[in-house]
Amino acid sequence: MIGVSTILRPVKLSFLAVALLIGCGKTDIPLAQVEGTIILDGQPLANATVEFQPAEGKAKGRPSIGETGPDGKYKLRFSKEQWGAAVGRHKVMITTFSPDGDGKFRERVPAVYNSHTTLVREVEKNQNWLDFDLQTNAAPIQATAGR
Repeated sequence: MIGVSTILRPVKLSFLAVALLIGCGKTDIPLAQVEGTIILDGQPLANATVEFQPAEGKAKGRPSIGETGPDGKYKLRFSKEQWGAAVGRHKVMITTFSPDGDGKFRERVPAVYNSHTTLVREVEKNQNWLDFDLQTNAAPIQATAGR
């Protein structure tokens, strides 16, 4: 028997692919590498989608998207051919919307980090390491830069 998660995984990946194809090809928008780790309640957050949505400039409306691995690490992609995100201020959304074991959809990340996000980050020229330490029962904690 095929589970709901097996069916929906390709849908999630297809959505990601479509979003990236919209911005395929080279661009004159200044990009910078962005990666980091997402922690939820002290544990790495696996299988999360991370979206950086530019707040202004030429890249407005052209998000960069990435997914976390089992260790919670992510790396953003701007287009099919380009890694990174536009330099500048971004609204950040982190989601894990997926089916649970009973086939019901569930979001492990509070709305203040996705549908009603309060996360905003600045992408600077060169390499950006932006970690997010999220709490299910608290207000957002600021990202830590470094590495």
